[in-house]
Amino acid sequence: MAQSNGKIFGTAEIISDKAEFKTDVMEVTGYVATLGEKAYISLKTKNNLSANVVLYANESTLQFNKRGGADLVPKETFLTKLYE
Repeated sequence: MAQSNGKIFGTAEIISDKAEFKTDVMEVTGYVATLGEKAYISLKTKNNLSANVVLYANESTLQFNKRGGADLVPKETFLTKLYE
């Protein structure tokens, strides 16, 4: 994922030891909230399934909360930041 002028775009894939959490590559679009502490994003698969999520930025993690849509991702998970 990448951010430019408050907009988010790119691709994402969830990789897990648990088969039910794995996804194919998904298209990512969205925007960063005004204070920059959270981002609203949409995920869309090549099969036209979609989900809306909110990312909350913490010091070393991202909290990922699903807000609606298909079961493409877990309802809540914490991601480790790879780099700033």
